[in-house]
Amino acid sequence: MRRPIKARTQPVSLWSLLVASAVAMVLIIQPPVTQAEEINRVVLRVNDEILTLYDYERRKAQEINGLLENPNLSPADRQDRLGDVPKAVLFGVFREMLLESHAARTGTTVTEREIDATIDGMREQQGIPNNEALRQALAASGMTYEELRENVRQEVILSQVIRRDVTSKIEVPEDELRGYYRNNTEEFRVPEERHLEEIIVLEASGLGEAELEQKAQDLLAEVRAGAAFAEVAERYQSQGVSSGIIELGWLKKGDLGSDLGDAAWSLEPGQVSEPIDGRGGFHILHLLEARGGEILPYSEVEDRIIAVERNRRFGKQLNEFMAELAETSYIVEDIPPEAIGYRALSDFADTGDEELPGFRGPLQAPEDGEAVDAGATSEMEPGGGEVSSSGDDATE
Repeated sequence: MRRPIKARTQPVSLWSLLVASAVAMVLIIQPPVTQAEEINRVVLRVNDEILTLYDYERRKAQEINGLLENPNLSPADRQDRLGDVPKAVLFGVFREMLLESHAARTGTTVTEREIDATIDGMREQQGIPNNEALRQALAASGMTYEELRENVRQEVILSQVIRRDVTSKIEVPEDELRGYYRNNTEEFRVPEERHLEEIIVLEASGLGEAELEQKAQDLLAEVRAGAAFAEVAERYQSQGVSSGIIELGWLKKGDLGSDLGDAAWSLEPGQVSEPIDGRGGFHILHLLEARGGEILPYSEVEDRIIAVERNRRFGKQLNEFMAELAETSYIVEDIPPEAIGYRALSDFADTGDEELPGFRGPLQAPEDGEAVDAGATSEMEPGGGEVSSSGDDATE
């Protein structure tokens, strides 16, 4: 008969008892991380700017809600974008933090009067009559007036940084401006317009088609023989055959149908067209005067070209500026796994001329008023932990 196997026992040493007691004390003294501690965890630090997990989750939820409520997205596009939300949100916050930290370190400020003026402009643009109505509209969307003011404060400050440190440093050589003008002259052609009036020999007159066309030819013959257009129109109208003079005003060619447009653009001022079969009867056009069609001289479009060229260079200049900020900033990460690799969305080292995607709010290149984004970032190593770079103004 086989005997049961017993567990082997080891003598318990004083050292083992001390270690076990120490471990037990650590477990008692060190309680588990609470939910409050977790949501207040700092997931990203850029110099003195921090992003907590709570703020990250809030921004992510806002972005997701916006995608879910966007009726212009197909199900496939919506699903693709939802998958990119964690990285996109963290990437956007990261570049904001770079700019906000730089603004703080350079003492960039905004006055209350500037904030008031910006909010008044937004309110008027939306057709909101007064601040009380604005407060009600904000409350309906879940935002307070004070939160709006703070958002505006941040956006105005960031716009000042962009103007001072990016836009003002963009230079466009004179020879390149003139080269753009020579290569794109059609952009500076004044649209041709024609001032027209017409008479319609009416289908509603009850005449057969052949008789209707003959009346139109008779009317045209009288005008071309020297009779006043208005006088002929009045007489034929009194017979119930035609309309009176119809004033069409100043028109571009595309404002008319193809047949009427071709006929109008074949006339010289003072001339009348052949009868054109159209809606309501036969149309006879009278060209009163024409304007436009010429190419504006360089001196009149120089400012416009400067704006175009400055905007084209804006992305490159901004990329270089953001790369410098990233290089001289102290950066610490403890990011959620879903956002690992967020900085690979763009690359500060890429200094091409392409324009950049949208920022949290409109940052404008002031000379041309185009809304342009605040740039891209260089890739940070993925994963949690700490990655830092220090420059002249880096802080610990």
